Amino acid sequence: MTLLRGALGAIAGFAAAIALIAFCEWAAVYSFGAKTVDTTYMLASVTWTICAAILGGYIAASIAGARELPWSAAVGFLLVALSAVAMRRNGAAQPGWYETAVAGCGPISALIGGAIRMLTKPRMSPRTETPPASPAGGSRRSA
Repeated sequence: MTLLRGALGAIAGFAAAIALIAFCEWAAVYSFGAKTVDTTYMLASVTWTICAAILGGYIAASIAGARELPWSAAVGFLLVALSAVAMRRNGAAQPGWYETAVAGCGPISALIGGAIRMLTKPRMSPRTETPPASPAGGSRRSA
């Protein structure tokens, strides 16, 4: 059950990260009229990829419930795999620093998201048991 929950968390975190990246790209193109991919657009893309990876790692850790960091790392691994596919697809169309930055920042950011979840996760308070009642007169001092 824990394995299934963690895997579903990693998939959900990755899907959320991709959805946020796609939304930010759409917003940049339609709102700001980004017609060409220049250095400013690439820096913005790295920034929203970092934010999306943090969100994805947080979601993966939230759904996983236990062992948060390995499942957040799975989101980071999926982002690296997607970046490798993008590198192969784009070839020399984009500078090497861009894909390297996306591939390098993704896993670290996803782990940061998992760590944030671990730090904000509600902790179960230790059970405080009341001490057993002492026998009558057991704690009194005789005069």
